[in-house]
Amino acid sequence: MKRETAKRLHDALTACQEARVMCDGIPVDAFVADRTLQLAVQKLVENVGESLRQAEMTDADTIRTIPELRVVVDTRNRLIHGYDSVDFAALWDIVQRHVPGLERQIAGLLQHYPPSAFQKSSTGQS
Repeated sequence: MKRETAKRLHDALTACQEARVMCDGIPVDAFVADRTLQLAVQKLVENVGESLRQAEMTDADTIRTIPELRVVVDTRNRLIHGYDSVDFAALWDIVQRHVPGLERQIAGLLQHYPPSAFQKSSTGQS
């Protein structure tokens, strides 16, 4: 796997983890009532889709191992282009039901890359 692809996958994994943690223990009605949480999770899900889209452009063979890639990228597109009609209950459901499996798939692809490989150096370079 190309290093750039691994970096994009790491970005997607981090966004998945953050979205999942933000929604952990939050019932759907509380999520739908919390605008700040909605916007944060929406942005993270958009980031997952964009990271996977970019990874696909650099290394299509590796990314083909993620069966739901097109669904994730399409979800990103709907969130960005349909920003004024987001169904937040559906977004909560995506994070609850689909993100954990996606996390496992991405983590499996990155198993040979230590997290330190993606940390920025003191000069700001990664």
